[in-house]
Amino acid sequence: MGIGIQLETCPIVTGSTIKGSVFISFAKDVKAKQLVVQLKGEEYTKVQYMEQVKDEDDGTTTDKKRHSYSSKNLIFLDIPVDVGQMIQMGKVQSGNYVLPFEVELPSYLPSSLSFDRNGSTCDIKYILNAQLKGSGWIIDYKCKKELDVSSCFENMGETPYNGSPTMESVNFCCCINKGHMLLGAHVSNTNRCIGENIKVAASCRNHSTAELGQMNLLLTETVTLFSNNHAATVTTELCKTPVNMGAAFSQESTESEGSAEFEAMAQELQEGTYEGQFSIPGNAMNTYPGNLIQVSHCLIVAAETNGCMTSPSLNIPLRISDERKNITPVQPVVEQPLFDVSTAIIAPPVFVPSANAVMGTGGGPAVFVPNSSILSDGYTVPDEENDVFVPLTKIVHEPSFQNLLKEMDQSIDDLNIVKDKMFDSKWDNIFNNITPLELGQMVKQVDMVHDQTPVAKLVAEKSAYFICDHIVKAIRNCADWNTVAMVETLLPFTKDVALNKNSILDKLSEWDKTLTAVAFRNAS
Repeated sequence: MGIGIQLETCPIVTGSTIKGSVFISFAKDVKAKQLVVQLKGEEYTKVQYMEQVKDEDDGTTTDKKRHSYSSKNLIFLDIPVDVGQMIQMGKVQSGNYVLPFEVELPSYLPSSLSFDRNGSTCDIKYILNAQLKGSGWIIDYKCKKELDVSSCFENMGETPYNGSPTMESVNFCCCINKGHMLLGAHVSNTNRCIGENIKVAASCRNHSTAELGQMNLLLTETVTLFSNNHAATVTTELCKTPVNMGAAFSQESTESEGSAEFEAMAQELQEGTYEGQFSIPGNAMNTYPGNLIQVSHCLIVAAETNGCMTSPSLNIPLRISDERKNITPVQPVVEQPLFDVSTAIIAPPVFVPSANAVMGTGGGPAVFVPNSSILSDGYTVPDEENDVFVPLTKIVHEPSFQNLLKEMDQSIDDLNIVKDKMFDSKWDNIFNNITPLELGQMVKQVDMVHDQTPVAKLVAEKSAYFICDHIVKAIRNCADWNTVAMVETLLPFTKDVALNKNSILDKLSEWDKTLTAVAFRNAS
């Protein structure tokens, strides 16, 4: 007897539809005002920090461990199941009831996660709650089910790394300069899924007296947690693998520095002359630029020198996610019902689209009102049993460029925000007439740098008159390693390349000019 939730889901993937039912069974009538079924998702953090506490008696100070707690809303969704046959005259009629529902998850939600290190913890949780309001003298009949959600970035295309080689000083005992090295790398796609294989082409020019022992690839994961004015950061090395370079650059290079050297390095990188490869390990978390929780991944190309010389390195940001849309579908696992459904009254199913969701942006538009308990150290932690979650009216942004920037500023997924507006005719005038300055502002506002080029491409496709100055403003505001991809992607949409291409070329480095030469020839 009572209330329960069961699902027809395995796995639960963002962008897909959750199917399930609320099961209710009572042997006699039970008073109830209404049945509330809700899905909510939140970030939770607990950050450990040290605080100096002064002893009032002797004036000495000691360090005490403290904890700061925070939570932020990610999504709130009301599921209006059909209770017409069940609740009548303020009572749940005796019997068995099955109330089916289908809920479409937004595609850009993060995966569920749990992390615990050095006294600091974080979670991303999705909870389905069902509660018969007014059904108990003290506590209502209610239940909840936690969902294990995997993210699936259906818009995650290819974002190559073509950054200019970095010049790194090589020092003996950290202070005596022994020359420098040029390090370059190429990755065909910096958007990767867990389990995927990734190849990295590397190139080096050794203009130092140091002997290069080995070139290695390291994948690191950095988790940063925030709570109030406190933060905790943990970096973990996930894997390490060598680049097959032999003794090609172990000794000081005899090549003269300049454009010819750049062209030779560019050719090596494009052809993959010297490569290393590895698979994204299964223990990697998803890259996530949240408000309270931030997870980043870095591919480090490290030139390890012999002796007491410093070892130069090059950092490449990666974006890692669980899976792609084209994965082999998994047969859903159907849980056993709580009772014989042949004896139950089955309500008509309800479908709730993702458009109905109230999306949080790290604090709103929903209010989380915890009934908090006091910890021994004088701080509070949410009491989940008596939490109240109050949805506010969904915010609708009127079409204007300033509203677009505001929405992007509050979002964790700028690409999907822009993409959704491309299919809304009310926004056509904004994108058709976007100025170069406005495009630059948009690119700068994109939090996930891997999405800067895709966002700019969406705007270029919609713009009524896209010109070279649009590209100039875009590359001024994008990450340096995105410059080549940005130029190559936007040139085909540009109306005045033949007349004004020098305005773009003047902003490019010699390396960028080398890699974009073909694109300019094709566009002219």
